[in-house]
Amino acid sequence: MNSGQNFPEIRRAMTESLANGDLEEALEGLHRHLGSHPQDRASHLQAFALCERLYRFDAAVAHARQAWTLLPGDLEPMRGAAMLLFLNARYDASLAILREITPEDTTDVEALVLLADVAQRAGQPEAAGHYAAEALRRVPGHPRAVRILAHLERR
Repeated sequence: MNSGQNFPEIRRAMTESLANGDLEEALEGLHRHLGSHPQDRASHLQAFALCERLYRFDAAVAHARQAWTLLPGDLEPMRGAAMLLFLNARYDASLAILREITPEDTTDVEALVLLADVAQRAGQPEAAGHYAAEALRRVPGHPRAVRILAHLERR
């Protein structure tokens, strides 16, 4: 793939590279395209997925952040980045992203429970307790929130 190609050609070449199992070549083509089209959100999301598959987690997070910047109302790229970091035991970084995208006054119980779970893993028991208690205040008896508080009490 050369840098003079237009996007449909890059997309076709990238699809061929993926079909041949050449993730590196597909990612290189995407990066060349993004060099001249940095506002292409779909390509950032695709690059996120490829970087994740290639174990380039910091690059994946950077692409997720760029996709989120281009459409801040869609939290999925940043949630994906947070989960990627969480699954790779980078709990502090995961928690930082979740805090960044979750409003202080959120009423989203699942977001609160996720924050509690990640905070607990990040070694921040006070924050974990706060988020879990807030989730229980909104949905009494929420099973995951109860479990997190039980783990915190046991420690």
